[in-house]
Amino acid sequence: MASASRTIRNLSFLVAVLFLLSISLKIYAGVGLENALFDSVLSSLQVYYVGIPQSDFGSNLILVAKMIDTAMLPLVTLLLATMFFTKIKSFDIRERVAAARVKRTSGHVVIAPLNRFSMTLIKELVAEEVRPVVLVRNRDELHEALNRGALGITGDIRSIDSFKEAGIARASYVVACSDDDVQNAMITITAKDANPKAKMISIVNTNENSERMVSAGASLIVAPEIGAGEEIAESIIREAYVKGRNK
Repeated sequence: MASASRTIRNLSFLVAVLFLLSISLKIYAGVGLENALFDSVLSSLQVYYVGIPQSDFGSNLILVAKMIDTAMLPLVTLLLATMFFTKIKSFDIRERVAAARVKRTSGHVVIAPLNRFSMTLIKELVAEEVRPVVLVRNRDELHEALNRGALGITGDIRSIDSFKEAGIARASYVVACSDDDVQNAMITITAKDANPKAKMISIVNTNENSERMVSAGASLIVAPEIGAGEEIAESIIREAYVKGRNK
């Protein structure tokens, strides 16, 4: 994507320089500004325009300007094609569908971020026909979450706006499962602030941080050991989460 943006900028700059050069040469050759402008635009598109008298075509400046106009057509075509395909590539239909489904979801589980632990949790929840919403960091992670049967929103775990996009106000549970306890505390505080009624579940990687996680708002703390993902899933389902199962 960065490469395509750079190509678009370079092509735009080159077309602009050639366009201005063409107009300038025609003006220096004695053509009026308006005629020079229209002639350069239409000539670069290979559209015939009688803006410059045929007698002026003997001028070397006019001939060079016309050559520049002719060279601009493939460049403009390439520029438009690059812009078009970049736009098409940036449009992710699965991402749009997932976002639309999240907006219709309520009573759901929000999980952040996507990692090995959350993948186990997703597997357990999906097996019980519970479709969580995962807050992911990029498009690759989004597709990973979707492929595993979850919904996903691309965002920043430090931003309350990202949690709002994940439907935090309608969520019943939030699971913070980062490998970093500071991030888990941040997720818990941000989510709790957005929805005080949701139950906060957090992984604690270091036992010394357990009390701090409770202070951050976590009501269930789990160590990231084997089987912890299943334990959280069972806890959610055991608390009659099925009654609030997302559609």
